[in-house]
Amino acid sequence: EAKNKSKYVVITESRFVKEGEPYKRSSIILFKEDLEKFKDELSKITLD
Repeated sequence: EAKNKSKYVVITESRFVKEGEPYKRSSIILFKEDLEKFKDELSKITLD
């Protein structure tokens, strides 16, 4: 929950770059008003 009481979801990934280096970490923060647009865009992805 944010300081202004808004609910949100955080999606985080960590990926290996190369030996001896730290993992690369990326995060997406989604607020309630963004969820529908995110869902629509996610549905466009194909894994061929």
